[in-house]
Amino acid sequence: MRWGLATLLLLLAPLAQATQLRELRVWDSPASTRVVFDLRGAADPQVFTLSSPDRVVIDLDGVDADGLARAAAAVPKGLVQRVRSGPRSGGIRIVLDVAAPVKTRSFALSPNEHYGHRVVVDLARLDAKPVAAIEAAPAMTASIAPAPLAPPN
Repeated sequence: MRWGLATLLLLLAPLAQATQLRELRVWDSPASTRVVFDLRGAADPQVFTLSSPDRVVIDLDGVDADGLARAAAAVPKGLVQRVRSGPRSGGIRIVLDVAAPVKTRSFALSPNEHYGHRVVVDLARLDAKPVAAIEAAPAMTASIAPAPLAPPN
């Protein structure tokens, strides 16, 4: 019986391991910058901003520190000027030094046929001007023809 329990624990050990950061990607577009964390396992991000200097902090609980070298290798683009990272109690912390004050939106994605677990953090400038509203098409004027005169009686 002891041999069976030990074997079971050895088989379950990989499942109990922390989630791993596989890659950190930064994409830039004219309107925003997107940071994608490719993970081996699910994670729930805690994201907040700090100022003086402007930066975005992403805490990923349950993610082991083995992937921090991959985070440091991320190429800064767009609003992201530098990526820093370090271990923290129960997970890792990624700090994005940003070019200006930003608003953030973050969410986790489940695996699909192309990618595994991901955490996405979108960054947009606080001072960004909204996209110009589409001007309404000029009102169309209907041409109304006069009603035909009734024939005299």
